[in-house]
Amino acid sequence: MDTIRSLTNWFTSSEQALAEAAGEGMHAFINADDAYELGPHWHDFKSHLYLLEGRLRMTDSATGVQLDCGVGSKVIVPARCVHREQTNGMTYVLALSVDPATLTGDINRDPGELVGR
Repeated sequence: MDTIRSLTNWFTSSEQALAEAAGEGMHAFINADDAYELGPHWHDFKSHLYLLEGRLRMTDSATGVQLDCGVGSKVIVPARCVHREQTNGMTYVLALSVDPATLTGDINRDPGELVGR
């Protein structure tokens, strides 16, 4: 199974991040979140996160590797990769391998659902 990766100083503007995501065939938009902490979860789709403001801590649950990401970082989260997230607030470009309009319900899946998949 693939693991989460972070590329530091990867981009310098939201326009650059949006253009890169579009060039990779991803569906991208700008989003902002207040402080939150999410326990272990996974998604059915690949996602890329380009951090515009704030900080994000991502932990790959399978390896225990913790990534502390700042402005200019690109975080690559493979589909079906169980991970945790924590931030004190951030603004970012979120790029998904699926059209967000097709998503229904909670996109954060329980790790127990991966058994036998």
